Amino acid sequence: MRARDFSTERRSSRSGLALALAGALALGVAAQQALVARAELARAEARVADARREVRALRERLTQIEARPGVDQAAIARAFAATTKPPAQVVRDMVTLMPPGVRLDRLDLTYGPEVEVLVRVVARRALDYDEFLDRLAVSSRFASLEPGPETREGELRTTLRAVYRGGSGR
Repeated sequence: MRARDFSTERRSSRSGLALALAGALALGVAAQQALVARAELARAEARVADARREVRALRERLTQIEARPGVDQAAIARAFAATTKPPAQVVRDMVTLMPPGVRLDRLDLTYGPEVEVLVRVVARRALDYDEFLDRLAVSSRFASLEPGPETREGELRTTLRAVYRGGSGR
């Protein structure tokens, strides 16, 4: 009887083929995700470049306006603040910090060297209002928070004063 030498005999391996196919599939998915991420990065970089050009143009325009004789500096500050911190942005940033049990009853904005915010809020419970205050306090978008008088029985209605800084942050 002849002994078989298994080391030289070729055997098909289905598990090896399955692993190779799984690896190829994973490589294909990873490559596709890398391409999508690169495209998203390019779009984000383009938006940043557009925003920088817009800021540069606004600064140049402001410099030209300030150079004119008889220009009211306070009016320029208000106009610049309104351009860089529009009311819709202030409202959006305020609302994103509000817990479900709190709503805005009124929002007054005063544009000057700073954007002053006077808000009348209604909260279902005092705990909801406290959570809202905590969120505002840690937010980098609002500063100089001054809560008004409040009654902590039932539905809570009160006013808040703050300065809107905008920019990035929570």
